[in-house]
Formats: sequence, C-alpha cells, structure tokens
Amino acid sequence: MKKLFLFSFLIVSFSTFAGTKLASQTIVGVSMGWTGEGIYITTTEKLNAEGCSTGTAVMLTETPLFEENLSVLLSAFHANSKVRLYVDGCAGQHMKLKAVAIEK
Repeated sequence: MKKLFLFSFLIVSFSTFAGTKLASQTIVGVSMGWTGEGIYITTTEKLNAEGCSTGTAVMLTETPLFEENLSVLLSAFHANSKVRLYVDGCAGQHMKLKAVAIEK
C-alpha cells in the first residue's frame, strides 16, 4: 500500500509542475511593461497555452536567468531566428515565459 501511494504521488507531482514548450516561431515584437514588471514577447504565431487568454508571453523580472534569457531573445529578434519558448502558467492574461531556445 505504501509503495502504491508513493508511486501515485510521484506521477501526480511531476505532471503538476510541467510547463509547455511552444512550437518554433519568430519574434516580431519585444516591449517593456509600464511598471517594469517584465518584457513582453509577440511572435508570428499567436500560440495560446497554459489557459492564458492572449498569445503574448511575458518574462517577469524575477524569472531566474532573466538577463541571460533577455539576451537570447534579443539576439533571436535581431537575427530573425526561430525560437522555442518554454512557458509555465499565466501572469495576468499572458503566458509566463521561463526559458528560451534559439533554432536555426
């Protein structure tokens, strides 16, 4: 019984913390929030994930590796490269951006 409980707990806990890796897309806009809360990202594909109401992603300033992720975003934006965005949950109506990967 204990093993069954532990096994079911592990399965449920891992799926609960899983985010979403969006399809490959191109960044068409980068803007700042009015109050400095983060950076808003607009892409060619208005992908909607995590139950958020818009296809825009926001990377909050308290996001781990904020500066590094911002550098990757700006590099991809200026090079017109495709990116894969990893989002986890919503910040208001926007997808909360956690990580970025550049694709060639």
